Amino acid sequence: MKKIGLLIIVLFSILVNTVNAQVNDSITANVNSQLRHMFGQLNPPYNSTHLFDMSARMTPDWRWDHYTDSTIHLNEWWGMYEELYYMAYDTTTHTETETLFEELNKVKYDTVPILAMNYNYHRFIDSTVFNSGTYFNFDIQNNVITDNPGRPSSPYTNHQLFKGVTFKNTSQFREVVFKIDPQFLLSDIPNSNEYTNGSFQIDFGDGNGFQTISGGSINYIPVTYPSKGTYEITYRIHNTEEQFTFKKNHSAFKVSSNSIPEEPSEIFDIGELEVGLYDGCEDVPEGNKRALIYLSGFDPFNSNSISSSYSYLKDSYLNKLQLTGYDIYVVNYNNSGRDIRANALDVVNLLEYLKCEKYPNSEEQFVVMGYSMGGLIGRYALTWMEQPGNINYEGCKPYKLHNTRLFVSLDAPQQGANVPLAFQHIYKGASDLYSVIPGFARGIMDEFATELRAEMIDMQSVKQMLIYHIDNKDVI
Repeated sequence: MKKIGLLIIVLFSILVNTVNAQVNDSITANVNSQLRHMFGQLNPPYNSTHLFDMSARMTPDWRWDHYTDSTIHLNEWWGMYEELYYMAYDTTTHTETETLFEELNKVKYDTVPILAMNYNYHRFIDSTVFNSGTYFNFDIQNNVITDNPGRPSSPYTNHQLFKGVTFKNTSQFREVVFKIDPQFLLSDIPNSNEYTNGSFQIDFGDGNGFQTISGGSINYIPVTYPSKGTYEITYRIHNTEEQFTFKKNHSAFKVSSNSIPEEPSEIFDIGELEVGLYDGCEDVPEGNKRALIYLSGFDPFNSNSISSSYSYLKDSYLNKLQLTGYDIYVVNYNNSGRDIRANALDVVNLLEYLKCEKYPNSEEQFVVMGYSMGGLIGRYALTWMEQPGNINYEGCKPYKLHNTRLFVSLDAPQQGANVPLAFQHIYKGASDLYSVIPGFARGIMDEFATELRAEMIDMQSVKQMLIYHIDNKDVI
């Protein structure tokens, strides 16, 4: 009777256990758990703490290299890092994907973080896997594989993985600031020094060639692209003495316009708001100075900046109001997913600050404009300030209340947004769906599934804006 190959036993065992898994378990998580149980007692070879076969993989094998001329997309990089995480014998040495995503989302919207991973890993030699008993011992009852101490040679081949990518792949402006942060340059111990010894270089595709990156500290690198278009960014580990590149890959970065960002004259914070000031004409008497407060819309992925919001106002010619003496204040939220009322109360404090500190002698009243969710925030703030019990009598000029003569609600869901429940279920389940899509097909989703990891549908402000929410079928 022919021997049953070890690999066949492994696959059969996984299949049986997956079928028996609870319905609501993620298929990928279930397979990963079984693989880790099965292979977790194997001793790793020298200089490698990641077993390629210990993780369920959706990305194609040819992606798992350290030198390539092909381009990798953010969603592919993210999928590979998740798979690499479960390849590790000790996952505590890795930053969890959710934690990494949260830290990346804290980076200011006008800055583009660079991500890189640089690891060693090992793979089974096929012939050793099918030669049961010679290289490995298989405990069928406990579904565990262990090393055979008397095996004739190593059953593994050693490999390297190097991939760099930008966390955001599009910029509205030609001037872009890239952020190099050590916490986003991921590696195992054998490869960690390559980020700090002068070997790590990036060519941002702007025509200036490779720049040597100091990966030991936070750096901000300004890049000006010649025009709108798609540019190739190249990442490499390069031996400068021997002029030899031994690790390399590419990613694509799109510049969507020929515009240069117009920066505000002043930026300040009020609570969880970031406020940018664009000054009006200087020859307007102090008593006639006016202010337009623009409240931006829902921005769950921090993709908007003060300058991009001001660019929108310019496209609508609203910046012409500056010629008539209006100062324009553009308001962005540090967290647009939090309770709308909390952001609205910060707007209340902003209006008090402007009334008392910026325009104490002006006889003119404010204009407040709210776009999308900003319309809800503005309406709540102004209404709150009109309630007798909420008037700040200890502040300046309480009789002026919010000192606002006009409120403009622009495309705001004042009566609630109606997103079909079917679509909400798709949004909420997209991450699980994404995990079982083959790697070659993930490209059609691009960043969509990656961004959904922020669980947008569960944000408090989203629940407040929707008429119906999947967690509460009644009208909210």
